[in-house]
Amino acid sequence: MDLDMNGGNKRVFQRLGGGSNRPTTDSNQKVCFHWRAGRCNRYPCPYLHRELPGPAPGPSSTNKRVADESGFAGPSHRRGPGFSGTANNWGRFGGNRTVTKTEKLCKFWVDGNCPYGDKCRYLHCWSNGDSFSLLTQLDGHQKVITGIALPSGSDKLYTASKDETVRIWDCASGQCTGVLNLGGEVGCMISEGPWLLVGMPNLVKAWNIQNNVDLSLTGPVGQVYSLVVGTDLLFAGTQDGSILVWKYNSTTSCFDPAASLMGHTLAVVSLYVGANRLYSGAMDNSIKVWSLDNLQCIQTLTEHTSVVMSLICWDQFLLSCSLDNTVKIWAATEGGNLEVTYTHKEEYGVLALCGVHDAEAKPVLLCSCNDNSLHLYDLPSMSDEQEAPLINGVEHKICEVLPFVDDDYGGVIVEMKTPMDTKSFVAALRYSFEHWRSQGKKGVWLNLPLSHVNLVEPAVKEGFRYHHAEPTYLMLVYWIPKAESTIPLNASHRVRVGAVVLNHNKEEKYGKLRGSGNWKIPTGVVDEGEEIFAAAIREVKEETGVRRSIYLYIDTEFLEILAFCQTHESFFAKSDLFFVCLLRPTSFDIQKQDLEIEAAQWMRLEDSASQPITHKNELFKAIHRICSMKMENSYSGFSSQHITTFFDDKLGYLYLNKQEDMKKHIS
Repeated sequence: MDLDMNGGNKRVFQRLGGGSNRPTTDSNQKVCFHWRAGRCNRYPCPYLHRELPGPAPGPSSTNKRVADESGFAGPSHRRGPGFSGTANNWGRFGGNRTVTKTEKLCKFWVDGNCPYGDKCRYLHCWSNGDSFSLLTQLDGHQKVITGIALPSGSDKLYTASKDETVRIWDCASGQCTGVLNLGGEVGCMISEGPWLLVGMPNLVKAWNIQNNVDLSLTGPVGQVYSLVVGTDLLFAGTQDGSILVWKYNSTTSCFDPAASLMGHTLAVVSLYVGANRLYSGAMDNSIKVWSLDNLQCIQTLTEHTSVVMSLICWDQFLLSCSLDNTVKIWAATEGGNLEVTYTHKEEYGVLALCGVHDAEAKPVLLCSCNDNSLHLYDLPSMSDEQEAPLINGVEHKICEVLPFVDDDYGGVIVEMKTPMDTKSFVAALRYSFEHWRSQGKKGVWLNLPLSHVNLVEPAVKEGFRYHHAEPTYLMLVYWIPKAESTIPLNASHRVRVGAVVLNHNKEEKYGKLRGSGNWKIPTGVVDEGEEIFAAAIREVKEETGVRRSIYLYIDTEFLEILAFCQTHESFFAKSDLFFVCLLRPTSFDIQKQDLEIEAAQWMRLEDSASQPITHKNELFKAIHRICSMKMENSYSGFSSQHITTFFDDKLGYLYLNKQEDMKKHIS
């Protein structure tokens, strides 16, 4: 390696806290007022840029491995507080916190020239919350940083970049003390004991920072995107989908090739060792589990839908993140296989995970997202008791499944009857998804009353789509399996009727449509729950069905359906089923409906058929031909017969052709 000790960034940053050599004064023990407001532009600032002095070392300070100059450290125990698959109170600041538009960093403030000042709608601070504050910014790399390492016992920080360099920073001053020019893009970098391990195209560089031993490990094909150490084994995830393994030889202080693990079809970008297992995540959207005893793949996990960017083990759980905007929690079943117990969704793709303990020794998960933000989440433990929030006086337990009933087709119907705020709803919905998925459920029908319209937007963001709406509720649907959805589409047809009323004089009852000059038979739409024959009788009375308090005073009796036709896209995007019904009058006094009907009268079939509109319309011509044949007893339609349905024994009607019965009606 070419080590440049003078080419680094010489800009000096004073590190605040116990590691600084700056004398203690009244000013540097006070918090900067302007920094709190997010607008301090003094450099150097004599006041503190953090709320409190650094916390005393907690339990997390003891979990690093200590190694000597000879080689790798012994096995580590990377076990932290447990994670409960039933407790999902994600969020560092009192619940599931998401980044909204007004919580984004102001880019003009970063450059020091925001014209809006305190009135700016974007953040004028580096963090939203009280957990972290910006200590300093290290400038020097020209391209994306791909690795950061702080070796155990070292006072130097190492950063690697695609600009083909590794920079060395003094932890006390923030000064760049050296630059390693590698001659190739760095794909990843880790430290293990005294070793700094760097992944590059077609090789892995290994540098012992204590005795300056410099090794090049060949064998990889393409870029090395991930590195991890397990006991005395070094694993490298490569661009061609393979995982190369070297065994550290403490006698020769060298890395001997040990194995090549094949299975992934695309580049391996994340590796983690824990519980005597190697976990690998790749661009093929899968996670593979390998036994460290025989280096064989024992399980493949395929729940992610995009690149698996990072993996960590936390107690008995595996955590994974992906560019599919999710963080998944995996737990072992009784059979020993891993399955998803909880899925947390972010607005953007998740790039990396890191588990730490805060000042109170509580477990915290750090999630780096590709919107340039870092999110902090409390990790629930097995012993955590989560309080149920009260929403409008109603208790909602986040870890409870939403109220539902099974449908007849392997799905569930959720009826939201009690109020719920959006955050509690989303948390409960995600937990419910995992429950239903574990039970093999398929479709989810979400019935939202109009009083719950606040839940529509979060439901849609979680993947629900609109199905239909009624006067009192909105129905949304979600399909759980990866297979194609079999949920039926929204109602596709509108049903209409046309009533043909024939008297013994071979006359037909017609109404003259106001303003058109055309005579027409009564027509209208069948109401919900209304039989076809009942709609035809009603339409004769109402004429057009517009004002039901004004009737054509003519009573009729249904005889049969003469014919029906189907047309498409006749009413917005809906198709149309039109049933032509034959009725017999039982009264003969006609009074027209004034709103749409200009006149109403009995008309001879010949006169009706001679209208110009009849000659232009195939449907009207067909109706007249059928009526003529009916008057000559040469046509038989479909009459109604009482039936009960197969599924629920409800009363219905079957329309069938009964010629003998029709002859009795006509005679």
